[in-house]
Amino acid sequence: MPIDTMTGLNTRHYFMNILEKEIARARRYGIALSVFIIDIDYFGKVDSSSGHEHRDQILSERILSEIGRVIKKNMRKSDMACRYASQQIAFLLPNSSEDNARMACERFRRLLHKYRIESHASPPVHIIVSIGLAALSPDSKEAAIDLVAKAYQVLQQAKKSGKNRVEGYK
Repeated sequence: MPIDTMTGLNTRHYFMNILEKEIARARRYGIALSVFIIDIDYFGKVDSSSGHEHRDQILSERILSEIGRVIKKNMRKSDMACRYASQQIAFLLPNSSEDNARMACERFRRLLHKYRIESHASPPVHIIVSIGLAALSPDSKEAAIDLVAKAYQVLQQAKKSGKNRVEGYK
């Protein structure tokens, strides 16, 4: 199982392979499945906040590492998370309806917001995230990439609507 060294979470490639298998299983057995993507709000500002490239990179790495630690500690054993992009984490929630997945999204949003990353070079950083959620429709023929694209689409809506929120695909 390939692991992202920064976050300690699975890699995107591994995640997408497992998601395809889980979608097939969900269809076969008629069970729910949801995917959501977390994006760190204001990460670009943190990444260049002190004007010292090395110091900013260390802070960014600490934030990603802490997010990975918090996620691993608080997700169900049946769920899966990966570092999907530089500042994005994707989740697979097998056997989770959209309503249950939305509760999980809100729980992670609130949980991450509680954390403060201390830095000698700048004020403490609160982790603020936006989340896009998509659930597999029972009669859907979509592939893993399509489901992730829906989650990504509503993630962008969450960011445009003020950040620090959860949006679901309608």
